[in-house]
Amino acid sequence: MRTLLILVLLAGCAAQPGTTPPANTPPPPIRPENAAVATGVVTDASGRPVAAARVTAWAADGACQPVGNPVSHITGADGRYQLRVEAGVGPQFDGCVVVRAAAGGSTARAQQQVHYAPASAGGNSATINLLLPQPPFLTRAEADRLIETLRAAMQGDEAARSELALYINDMPNALTPISRYTRGIESFRLVSEGDRRFVYQLTGRRPERNVEVTISQDVLTRIELPKIAE
Repeated sequence: MRTLLILVLLAGCAAQPGTTPPANTPPPPIRPENAAVATGVVTDASGRPVAAARVTAWAADGACQPVGNPVSHITGADGRYQLRVEAGVGPQFDGCVVVRAAAGGSTARAQQQVHYAPASAGGNSATINLLLPQPPFLTRAEADRLIETLRAAMQGDEAARSELALYINDMPNALTPISRYTRGIESFRLVSEGDRRFVYQLTGRRPERNVEVTISQDVLTRIELPKIAE
C-alpha cells in the first residue's frame, strides 16, 4: 500500500500543468583576453645594460592613460625585459602600453601605441627601450637613509625589502646570509667616506658578528654587501 501511494504522488508531480523540464544550456564560450607584449632593454646614462631594474607595465587607452593592474619584471644582467599586459575581453582596439623602469635611485618612463588583440591575432607587440638618467648626487644623508632601509629590510619590512632590491643585484640571495650571520643590525657607523662612496660598519645583534657595507655611485647608486659563507 505504501509503495502504491508513493507512485501516485510521483505521477501527480510529473503531471503538473505548465511545467517544462529545464533545457541543458551550454556554457558561454570563453573569450580570449586582449593583450599586448612590451619588450626592451633598460640602460643607464653610460649606455650599459642595467641589472636588477624593476620594470612595470600597464595597459592603457588611446590617450595613454593606464587602466587595469600593472605587471612587473626584474631585469637580468643583460637588462632585458618582456611583459604581457592584458586589457580585458571584447573587440580588438588600438591603445597604448606604458612602461616604467627603476633602479639605483633613477627612474624612466615611456609609452607607445599598440594594438590590443588576442595572442592568436598577432601584431600586438611593442619594443620600448628605457634609458635611466643619472640619479641625484649621492650624499651622506642619502647613504644613511639607505643603511636604515637595510636595517628595516633585515627586520622583515616588506616595503624596505622592495626598495632595497633596486640597489642590490640578486638582493634576496645576497641579504639572507647576512641576516642569518648578524641576526639583525644593532647599530652602524661610517668608517670611510670618499667621492660618492660611503663605507659603513654594521654591528650585528650576535656578538662579534660585524660586517662592512659600501654604498657608492658610479652611474647609478649601488649597495655592495659582503659575501657570507653559509
